[in-house]
Amino acid sequence: MKHVLIICFYLVFCLLAAAQNDLVTINRPVGLFLYSYQALASDTSVKHGGYELLYKDKTLERGNYRQNERVGVWHFYNLKNALEFTYNYNNGQVDKYVRPSDGVYDTPCFYLGSPLIPYLFMLSKLHYPAGEMENSSNQEVLLALRISTEGKMTGVRLLKNARAGFDESVMKAAASIPTYWQWLPAQKDGVAVESDYLIKIVFEPVE
Repeated sequence: MKHVLIICFYLVFCLLAAAQNDLVTINRPVGLFLYSYQALASDTSVKHGGYELLYKDKTLERGNYRQNERVGVWHFYNLKNALEFTYNYNNGQVDKYVRPSDGVYDTPCFYLGSPLIPYLFMLSKLHYPAGEMENSSNQEVLLALRISTEGKMTGVRLLKNARAGFDESVMKAAASIPTYWQWLPAQKDGVAVESDYLIKIVFEPVE
């Protein structure tokens, strides 16, 4: 009986070792971001195992994939290395995070990922208007993304305008926001409702 158990444990160990050998670690830099994840050796386009997204060596997201699907509990951080929230992809629940009421919604909507991603994405797409190079003051634009009850972005608009060139730059950048991004809708009285996700953008004078 002992011999049988030893053989069984050995077979399990061999299978686990083989599974690990079938994985490779991919480090893919994109601008200031670094995507580090495990993938199948036979097809590196299939994420399978640990995943981490870094921005300037700071972790923004950490979790696991199984056959290109996010599984288990994922952790999302801000630039101060503080945990913003965790999300359990197995049951679709937010853990360890409570968004305070803003006086309008019990829980405001938020991006399903590091809160820095939408802001940094916009910054990467923005261009200082060529016709405004002589401008000597800060120009502030407040962009509103309309988030549906299903957690999809359904539209964009400006809640605070600046000079025309700056508004156009922001709207052009907003048009390239990925439609596949997921959002957690705002809650009011325990029910999901439509709301706006706000991104403040400040253009500083070009020196």
